[in-house]
Amino acid sequence: MRNDEILNLTEQLLKEEEDFLIPILKLHKLILEEKENLTLELDEFMKLISADERFYLLDSQSTQEPWEEDDDETMESLGFYKGPRIILKERMPSKDEMEQAVKEKMQQILHDMKKAYKVSEGSMEDSEEEEFLKILAKAKDLSCKIEDLNQEK
Repeated sequence: MRNDEILNLTEQLLKEEEDFLIPILKLHKLILEEKENLTLELDEFMKLISADERFYLLDSQSTQEPWEEDDDETMESLGFYKGPRIILKERMPSKDEMEQAVKEKMQQILHDMKKAYKVSEGSMEDSEEEEFLKILAKAKDLSCKIEDLNQEK
């Protein structure tokens, strides 16, 4: 597959994604799934998209996620990826779209955390449960702060 074909496929996949900010790792996997016989190293893919004006790369703080490297595959199967993100420039969000996306993500995080707590209730050690509840409280606090910011405007 030629570079221009890879870049066009990248653009197509980014247009089809619900979110506008996509982890590079996720996009790389989508391309490899789409073109089964393609051999495309992640570094090569990143160089390719970095040089194309249709895309904007955003270095991510998510390279320091709170899970061990051995758990990357499991976390990715759940939709959590480390590393840089990519945006199709033509899908660059407005301020309002970005605020809405942050609000929705925060609500999803709270929902998922509550669900995880219910699933693991009784199976966590006291110290783990205490730590989990602290994290949940911080997430709720952050959600309230986001709501406050949205109401101030």
